[in-house]
Amino acid sequence: METVTDFPQDPDSEGHFQFCVIVLGDTAVGKSSLLHCFAHGPGGGPAGAATTSPTVGVEFYSWTILMPPIVKAKLQLWDMAVSFENLLGMPRSITRSFYQSAAGVLLVFDLTNWSSFEHIPEWYHEAGGDQLPAFVLVGHKCDLVAEQAVSAEEAGHLAATLAWSLWRPRPSATSTSWLPAEALMEPRWQYQFRVIMLGDSTVGKSSLLRCYTEGVFLDTVNQTVGVDFYVQFVELEPGLQVKLQFWDTAGQERFRSVTRSYYRNSAGGMLLFDITNRTSFESIRRWHQEVTDTIQPFRMVFLLVGHKSDLAGQRQVGQREAEKLAASLGVQYVETSAKDASNVVQAFQMLTVAIYQALQMGRLVASEAWDGVKSSSPLPVLLKAQALEKEEKRKRCSC
Repeated sequence: METVTDFPQDPDSEGHFQFCVIVLGDTAVGKSSLLHCFAHGPGGGPAGAATTSPTVGVEFYSWTILMPPIVKAKLQLWDMAVSFENLLGMPRSITRSFYQSAAGVLLVFDLTNWSSFEHIPEWYHEAGGDQLPAFVLVGHKCDLVAEQAVSAEEAGHLAATLAWSLWRPRPSATSTSWLPAEALMEPRWQYQFRVIMLGDSTVGKSSLLRCYTEGVFLDTVNQTVGVDFYVQFVELEPGLQVKLQFWDTAGQERFRSVTRSYYRNSAGGMLLFDITNRTSFESIRRWHQEVTDTIQPFRMVFLLVGHKSDLAGQRQVGQREAEKLAASLGVQYVETSAKDASNVVQAFQMLTVAIYQALQMGRLVASEAWDGVKSSSPLPVLLKAQALEKEEKRKRCSC
């Protein structure tokens, strides 16, 4: 059998398949134990070993399964020893060759370890590339119910949002069967827009997102490490549902290499500064330029946001000055406060509408190879053509 890496997958001359599957996740989440159990049965091996030694480099497992009615699939399973800390600084060339050979990826987190769950989007992005293989999210150590730190709803939400499959134990203490996450339904949507939050550390990106997506405000929020993930559904107009995926990036310089990798697959960027912190305002041009340079020749729709408007008495950046910067960048400007929820919904609505209008005008184009915009149906061709014609007329009249 030849290894199958491209979709759709073709069987060999005997009608059988061979799939390469990579297992990824933080150290100590139990990747090797999971594979031992699958390959050798409960107990981790023929000798019934209860523990496994830490993986060094890459370990290889092979197992053949029967896919009814008579098709066989040989699985090549690669257990990779890469810690999350090493992932942030690892040259892509070391791991890319493994990912390009994969037909599927198991992303494993420890149900008792919240950090291992938080890191899943990083592992997903690391393994994804432009041609995404099949992903399955696995919550491991479901036997440790009393120590569980990640709920099935939280994991199911992440899996459903990213269109993965999630496998979790049924809510029965005695059951050992598994349930796919398709049961966790989400609202039907016509468009999916990916939006990245940009700005210096402590300007309030996470607070603004939590206010918008969860309706809460916390006086203290832990600093983002790498990238966090949020989702929200909005109705732009009657019958037009949009699913928003938000990537909340860390503003610290040491995470910049991680956040840059998210620029290209984002349709919108929210540029945040703190109106009480002039340095954060002066950084906006740098953020805008960095993103623009990185994604060339592609485009992104930006919105400039002056945050913490409730602290007007401590203001260091005037509204007119901010509006002037927005005009020079060719973007809209709004001031918000997560603390009193002022203009929070309006800001995200402005950006969402701007992305949709860019699609209608042809400035953004949805495609299978780009994750910035996904559509369950094609753009109205007539509407798009009319918009382009109007734009051309406007340009001719202004000459």
